[in-house]
Amino acid sequence: MPLQFASQLSLLGWDDWFQERFALFASEGYAPARVIADFGAEYLLHDGEESLRAAAGRHLRNDGGQLPAVGDWVAFRHGEPVGTIHGWVERKTAFSRKVASVETKEQVLAANVDVAFVVASAQDVNARRIERYLTMAWQSGALPVVVLTKSDIAASPDDLRSELEAAAIGTAVGRGSRRSGRAAAARTHRRPPRPVRRGQVDAHQPYGGR
Repeated sequence: MPLQFASQLSLLGWDDWFQERFALFASEGYAPARVIADFGAEYLLHDGEESLRAAAGRHLRNDGGQLPAVGDWVAFRHGEPVGTIHGWVERKTAFSRKVASVETKEQVLAANVDVAFVVASAQDVNARRIERYLTMAWQSGALPVVVLTKSDIAASPDDLRSELEAAAIGTAVGRGSRRSGRAAAARTHRRPPRPVRRGQVDAHQPYGGR
């Protein structure tokens, strides 16, 4: 893979881990791209240079297995007006849920998210809910970070942050302010092990909402 092309893909999260697992696809003439949106019948991909429309190949649609998810690295061929997705690279992380059908299946909501931001408003802090979302994040393989928003209008933002830190042991907790428009630095001894590809879980929305 040309160095310049690899550098452009790296801005989307491409690294040696994905390149190694893409080798077989590359040998068959497929190009790598990342899924940035899922519209059901079609996907929006980015190949490091431009956004592209693509649809899952017939073999993917007909085998009854999983389809690509937002965040996946896929092997595709260009086409006009829509390209074709042949397969996808092994995932590092995956947010998923069980869906009811003839048999219980797993639906992947987002893939290859390194850092998941669990956002909670200072007006409605629910430690139990935060714990549930943190569990989801850890199970996905992503590194969770809790962000307390609207802290400037809370009566005691430090107390709220302490409450969240108690519920989120071992997880970074940051604070956001509408007044400053910035998030305060998170207290943590952990550092993301890989380049950040941001995902977000809103602690005020039911899990699985899209």
